[in-house]
Order: sequence, then structure tokens, then C-alpha cells
Amino acid sequence: MADRRVLTILFAVLTLPLPVLAGSGGILQFQHGGRATAQVGAFTARADDASAVFYNPAAICRLDGMQVLGGLDFTNATDEYNSSTGTHRASHTIQFPPVVYFTWKPANMERWGFGVGLDTPAWYRTNWDTALFPGRFLTRVSELRLFEVHPVAAYALDEKWSVGGGLRFLFGTQEFGLNTQGQLESDGDGPVFFEVSGLANADISAVSADLAIHYDDNIWGWGAVLRGPADFDENGSFSTEVRNISIPAATDTVLAMFAFDGASLSFELPLELSTGFWFAPYPELRVEVDLAYEAWSGLADTDIQLSSPTLSLLDLPQRRDWDDTFSLRLGVEGELNKTWSVSGGLAYEGSPIPDATVEPGFSRGDAFVIAFGASYNLPELSLDIGYSLHTYQDRGAAGQEPLQPNIAGEYSGSLQAWSVSARWRLGKP
Repeated sequence: MADRRVLTILFAVLTLPLPVLAGSGGILQFQHGGRATAQVGAFTARADDASAVFYNPAAICRLDGMQVLGGLDFTNATDEYNSSTGTHRASHTIQFPPVVYFTWKPANMERWGFGVGLDTPAWYRTNWDTALFPGRFLTRVSELRLFEVHPVAAYALDEKWSVGGGLRFLFGTQEFGLNTQGQLESDGDGPVFFEVSGLANADISAVSADLAIHYDDNIWGWGAVLRGPADFDENGSFSTEVRNISIPAATDTVLAMFAFDGASLSFELPLELSTGFWFAPYPELRVEVDLAYEAWSGLADTDIQLSSPTLSLLDLPQRRDWDDTFSLRLGVEGELNKTWSVSGGLAYEGSPIPDATVEPGFSRGDAFVIAFGASYNLPELSLDIGYSLHTYQDRGAAGQEPLQPNIAGEYSGSLQAWSVSARWRLGKP
């Protein structure tokens, strides 16, 4: 019987049915820690380790004693643009933000649980830094890198129901870069043709909050989390570099033309609502389905303002008009024996970016996600590794080449995510 169950678990993990709704499209991070990453982030209802600080704070009062999860979430994105003028690929960037969660259930407070987390709700960067990329005059660099410090508390209403929530302290960096071309008249040498690369950079921060509810009945459960929006609007710096100039001696003159002494950047993370249901057909196998909603339609146009003591204020508005999205994620975890467990998952993550406002900084289409991983479990320690592949659907885009506006192009891309983590269960303090 045991061998038959092992085969059933492996079959369930490797042959998941395909969900059919849409979601966040690669902007927000919804996979943290090796175990949840291997299940495409479908963890809202179970949330039975320290990553509950992120996935469902209401569940932390069910965790005994002190528990810690620490690791790295690796991401490796590939973005490509293709048209009749050529094929261009964004710079290859490997990123590895950290993730740490800590929970504590005091021995003399049986109904309470407390926790704190450090993770990255958004870790997004595209850099089209090839010399001849035709869209560099719209967007060359787009970056939103955010850390989150997240203290939470939970209270058990009874043996099955609990509620919780916390504050979200977000901080990080935002960058926006583009190129511009022009010419200067000079004495005797003819016009001076030039191209300048500009980069606006700001340190950003915001405070938000979340609320959660959790129900657990041993063989099935349910959970829901509401995360508030976070609005960023900060002042920063602006730097320029002359990229190509026909008369090098005129470089200082060109730089003086673009001597902006500051920049203001804005962006907003959406309100999120996620809910999930899990069940165990038998004790060694657990299945969860999560549905998530993100209110991207509330995102205002990104307003980049450049200031100078000698030049008038320059506005570079980036039109958004994004759509609200839904995500559907399905994860399975099965125990092969007392030491090893395996996981897998499938999801469909749609893009909030409509075709009308596609631009090089945010160009990814809907994504199919497949994930798998494994855990090695000891009484007080577990080692987890998870992998997921996000394949973005190709999308046509017009107006991406300002120098040749009638040419239509196509964006494609993918993202690989690895997560390695360790979980310590320290027992009652």
C-alpha cells in the first residue's frame, strides 16, 4: 500500500491540471521559500511553516514554539523584442533577494502568535542597454526593487478559526531611464549630432498593512488575506551620459543642456486579495487551489519629473491604464517517506498591461507557470528547494520604435525562479 501511495503522490505532482484564469504577470513576487515556490505560491490556506508571515499571518498562532525560515529567492529573466529592424534582448540579470521569517508562540499565551518577516514583494528590472535597441527612446531601464519588513500577530478564536495581520514597511529603489537624440549648431564644423542616456533614480518607501483569516480542520482548510496598496512618490537624482556624439569636443555643451539636478518618481502597488482552499485525500498528500485578485486599475500614470535651477520643469509621464487581474494557482505536496517530500504546481499569471500601453519597461504578456521541488525533513530542520518556470506569451506591440513609428514589433520572454531555504522548528521556548 505504501509503494502504491508513493506512486500516486508522484503522479499527482507531475500531472496537475492546467488552470485557466489570469494574474499578476511577473511584476509582484508571490513565491517565497523553497517549499512554497515548488507549489507556485499556492500556500494561502495551509501556511503551516514560518512563511505564513507572508502567505497568511492568521496561521502563525498554529505554529508551536519558535520557527525560522531563511533562504534566497533567485530570479533570472529573459526579455526579447523582435521586428523587421532586428532582434534585441534585454540585459541578462540574475537576482537573488533574501527571505527570512520568524514566528513565536509564547508558552503562556496559547491563543497568540507573533512573527516578523523580511522579503521582497517586488523585484523587477528590465534593461534594454543594447546600442541599437529602437525602443530606447521610450524606456531603456525600468526597475522596482522593494524590501518589506513585516511584523504580524495572530489570535486563535477557537481550535479551528484564527485571525491576524500586520504592518508592511516597504523600502527600496526605483529607476527609470531613456535616451534622446538631438543636434547642435556649431561654428564652421556643421551640426553636432548626439545621443544622451538619462537615468532617474530614487530611494522609495511606504507603509501599508494586511489582514488575514484562517480555518484549519486537519484534513482541509481555508484562508484569505487582504493586502493594502502602497503608494510611492519620492524625489531622487538624475544622471546623464553622452552615448554618441559626432564632435567629441562638444560633449560638455551637450551635458550642460541636460543638467537636471533632481527627479521625482511615482508608482503604486495594488490592493491584493488572495484566498485558498486545501484538502488531503489521505495524510501523505495535500492539494491546494489559490485565487488572487490585484487591483492594478487603480495605478495612476507614472510621473517622472525632472527639475533644474536654470531649466523649466520637464514632465515625462508614462501612461499606464492597467487592468485588474486574477491569478489561479494549484499546488500539490506529497510525502514519499518520513524524510523526503516532493511538490509541484501549475498557474496562469495574466498580465495587467493592456496592448495599448505596452512599452519596453513593462512588456510581459500572460504567463504560464510550472513548478516543482523537494524537501528533506529532519525532526527540527527541513531543507527545501523549489524551481518555477514562467513562460510569457508573445505579444504584438505598435509604436515601439519612435524613429520608425509605422513598424510593429513583438515582445516575448521567460523567467526562471529558484528558491533555496531552511526551516528550523525550535520547539517551545
